[in-house]
Amino acid sequence: MGSSEKAAAETIKKQAKVIGKVAMTYKFQDLAPLLAEMKTVLEKSNKLPGANPEIDTDEYEYPFEKVSAYLSGTKSAKVVAKIEDAAPAHSCNCDPTRCQCATSDEAPCQVEGLCCQFCNDKIPVGSTVHIGEGTGIKMCAVCARILWEKVRLKETVAYAVVNLVEDASSEADEPYFQFKESLKLVEEAQQRLADFRAVQRAKAGK
Repeated sequence: MGSSEKAAAETIKKQAKVIGKVAMTYKFQDLAPLLAEMKTVLEKSNKLPGANPEIDTDEYEYPFEKVSAYLSGTKSAKVVAKIEDAAPAHSCNCDPTRCQCATSDEAPCQVEGLCCQFCNDKIPVGSTVHIGEGTGIKMCAVCARILWEKVRLKETVAYAVVNLVEDASSEADEPYFQFKESLKLVEEAQQRLADFRAVQRAKAGK
């Protein structure tokens, strides 16, 4: 592959590091232009003669943080509303960049017929039941995830963006130069940020 592809890969790697640092400061207003800049570089890189060579592809399993249960509508609006009502009781006053608090604890379900107190789905014996810290509310894994995202939504968005741009950097790196796949990942990061902003605007009634 030529020097142009290598230079592009290096630029993308540097951009990914900058975006990762900004994402973990939760200054999301600064993320949008950085992601747009990375997208522009990838669009140009995608047109290079050595871009996107045929390679053996593997199935990649992305971190769970990439998929937001809260934003994707996994549970009904009625269930999410219940979780939102319960969220303040599970919140802390920590600096989000340092917080290590959990919203729930995990334990094996040992009671037949136990149901999630948010969605009423049955929690099978032997599976994991999530118990709200300080409240004792028993919930299924998805509702526990939504609760965590509701309390720490900024953190989940930040990690999703970091994961996506790191994956984009890996796809673009030598010797792969899969700029097309990288572009898809950056666009997904942009959408993740846009979804978060839409939720925030809806909360503010804008």
